Amino acid sequence: MKVMVMGRQSGKTTLAVKESADKGWPILCTNLSMLNAVKNIAKKLELEIPEPIFWGSWKYLGKKPLMVIVDNVDVVLSDILGGVKVETAYL
Repeated sequence: MKVMVMGRQSGKTTLAVKESADKGWPILCTNLSMLNAVKNIAKKLELEIPEPIFWGSWKYLGKKPLMVIVDNVDVVLSDILGGVKVETAYL
């Protein structure tokens, strides 16, 4: 696993979309508006990507992908933990 650390509005989601198109892995999104933003970025860049996944629907997926790209992992972790903010994470 690689970790990309970049500031807000620095192009993280665009990089995630490009990687998704290149590797064929879906993007795990924090919410439905981010899922739609990912689709719009892919359309704007004229890239074909697998259908993005809203993390809240993860347990309802039939067959889960073997690999995913996680956009805004801090928000996803906080949501999974019931709103607890993650101060430090070690990998």
